[in-house]
Amino acid sequence: MDAAKEAERVVKATELLNEFMERSSIAIHFSIDRDSEKLVVKVVKAQSGELIRQIPSEVALKLSQALDTLNGLIIQDKV
Repeated sequence: MDAAKEAERVVKATELLNEFMERSSIAIHFSIDRDSEKLVVKVVKAQSGELIRQIPSEVALKLSQALDTLNGLIIQDKV
């Protein structure tokens, strides 16, 4: 299966999970972070939309992106 079809399947699955969770007082939103292409899970209060928890956190996503950038710079310098 190619990457585009797999990405489409993941998007559809996240939409279905989001629809299912909207029925409870706590909602869980599944998404893919555009920069890192990692799965992000957000637990929010359904009525207010207040974020309770995000996995991985914004800090972890930014740190991962920074490490990837640094890793790319180190590898480029050695070549």
